[in-house]
Amino acid sequence: MRRIALLLARVVLPGVCDRHGDRVRGAFCWDGFRWVLCDDVLDEAQKILKNLGLESLWTQKLRERFRKIASILARTAVPNPPLISFSNVVLDWAELLRGNIDGALKKHDPGLWVFNHVPWTLDTELLGKAMRRRSDLEGLFREKAPNLYSAFVSWADSGWLSLLEIIGYTLYPRHGLRKAVLLIGNRWTRISFTLLLDTVLGPENIAKIKPRMLTGFKATELYGKLANIYNSELGSNVYIPADFFKALVGEDYLCIRRNICIAVLAKQILAAPVPPDLVDREKWHVIGLHPGKAIYEFPGNEVEAVVALSIAAFVKAYRRRSLSPGHEVVAKTDIEPSPRPGKRGDTTYRVFFEIYRAGPAGISAKELEKTLGIPKITLWHHVKKLRDKGYVHMVPDKPGIPRTTYRYVASCYMLCRGQ
Repeated sequence: MRRIALLLARVVLPGVCDRHGDRVRGAFCWDGFRWVLCDDVLDEAQKILKNLGLESLWTQKLRERFRKIASILARTAVPNPPLISFSNVVLDWAELLRGNIDGALKKHDPGLWVFNHVPWTLDTELLGKAMRRRSDLEGLFREKAPNLYSAFVSWADSGWLSLLEIIGYTLYPRHGLRKAVLLIGNRWTRISFTLLLDTVLGPENIAKIKPRMLTGFKATELYGKLANIYNSELGSNVYIPADFFKALVGEDYLCIRRNICIAVLAKQILAAPVPPDLVDREKWHVIGLHPGKAIYEFPGNEVEAVVALSIAAFVKAYRRRSLSPGHEVVAKTDIEPSPRPGKRGDTTYRVFFEIYRAGPAGISAKELEKTLGIPKITLWHHVKKLRDKGYVHMVPDKPGIPRTTYRYVASCYMLCRGQ
């Protein structure tokens, strides 16, 4: 199926690459907000299969594969400036990062190569206020979006600014900071924040792909997207080959075929109850979330305010080359235990759950034995299983003293404390 789609794209695209008109450029047509692949390109591919007597191959799956591959091949041949379209204006990120707000706001014009459209109105007046050097970003946030401000504070305390910057980061169609984002904590908080991201970006700008599946051809689904948001309930391992992860955070090109290499601009955002094993941990921005205010519907005026404020917040983060620190010290009630170490109810899971509940201070072997009512040797076998998988660490009670006793600490707390 992939090979057929690739062959069709290589046959169809040369025939349309020279087209040029007011609303047509090569394989792309202007829809009023941005450039999209023309429908007649798809019709031409179907026509070729029909002439070959292979029309039965033109299924919905092949149509989507062809659309994806044709878009990738066509977009690699045209300019791709850092532009993003809103309902009222086109935002030029290059000008905005220079501090030229007036020059950054452009009218919708087919002369601009813009491919991503966000279905919200950008509050340009609020953006101008928030961009000022001494602006009170928190005061503006509290005034313009009181419900979302209180939710952000309940989720992350002083880390609310980091959450705002993450939204702005997803709206930036480049990998300026070369970071992936890891949100750990309460289930409903994670769902609320990722749902807000979905609402802001719109369904056409996001992907929902498991980290383990981000290899090979599957990663082409990230092309043209602004974010890949995956909310895991298992806290599973994020196994991504190191060289492949470089492409996902913008440090390299992703080659899906020998002669087809693409730049993946979608930000990787993973939400999980417990921090998983990570590749290149220093390239992840980790934020702990409280069990705070759950929100599933967002007022339109507050979303538009958050869009403008998040862009301003990210510009300031970009200039200092780092996102604001999130809520790093995670209390024991902030994170839900992960069922991944074993099935819910079995002994290994019970051991992990008790270690997790003990929080950053950990728990001694004697306390565990007493709580669970299992022999020392049996407890050791279960702890060893958790240690081998990276879920539990052993920390000495008194460092530097030989034959000291050890406490067991869940690995999520070690990560949040930067250890």
